[in-house]
Amino acid sequence: MPDAAPVTITESPLKSICSRITRGFPTAGNKASARAISSPPHRLSRPFARNAHMRGVSLVGTMETRLDGQTAVVIGGTTGIGRAISEELHAAGASVVPTSRTETSVREAAEAVECDLVEPTDVTDADQVEVLFEAVAETYGDIDTLVNCAGYVPDAKPVPDVDDDEWATVLDVNLTGVFNAVRLAPSYLTGEHRSIVNVGSISEDTVMNGLGHYAASKAAVRTLGEYLAVEYADYDIRVNTVAPGYVETRQNRTELETPRIREAIHKGTPLSRYAERGEVADTVVFLASPEASFVTGERIRIDGGFPL
Repeated sequence: MPDAAPVTITESPLKSICSRITRGFPTAGNKASARAISSPPHRLSRPFARNAHMRGVSLVGTMETRLDGQTAVVIGGTTGIGRAISEELHAAGASVVPTSRTETSVREAAEAVECDLVEPTDVTDADQVEVLFEAVAETYGDIDTLVNCAGYVPDAKPVPDVDDDEWATVLDVNLTGVFNAVRLAPSYLTGEHRSIVNVGSISEDTVMNGLGHYAASKAAVRTLGEYLAVEYADYDIRVNTVAPGYVETRQNRTELETPRIREAIHKGTPLSRYAERGEVADTVVFLASPEASFVTGERIRIDGGFPL
């Protein structure tokens, strides 16, 4: 038999989902840390002793004060969903340090959240990530929250068409970048309300044509987060993941307004719309707040019910 001709997909990730819905898809090598990792804090044996400071205190505060006194680092926090997360954490009272690779973007985002520290960071470079943490610690002291939102969304294509360079880029940014940051958490997350929030994707468990390489990287982040939730409990660090569905951002707004794409996504989403960036950001604020003090190892889908 003659070899079958290779299939080439040139559609974007958003366009690739349309064909699924219409075909009957369900409707819808690093330097040692400058800081030594301290031993886990001693676990108190008395019931509720670890949260004694919360007794008699209402956990429902105003948005403007619920993170008052906390410091948050948002990697990938200068554009899109990450920018919204930075701004909402700031609005909730936290001191926020947003970062990404581009100095101009970092400077603009820092100004928006009244941050004096401008520290461009390539998450794939472990040394740069450590420099970032050290700079934040020197400027703000204890760090409470780490948000990993840096990500690379490749063009949709079948796995045989993914070359080595693209595969490496997807894993480096989406997975290794998260690893470079979270492994420093026991040394630098020393605030009172310690929390890591990783930004995943519904592609982890919702199969979309041509996104196997991207989904694999995000699924690995989810699994890493679940393991860290157990390991880092000894450091009183909570670890959770948010998995956004289709979110309208400046980068994809034009594509989302394409009638065919809009109709397909709305058809597959019970709430019949896209998410707004702020709806993802609000969930991150909750996970970073005292209201979520007993929430760890969770993955929250923010997808309007897609695909149900």
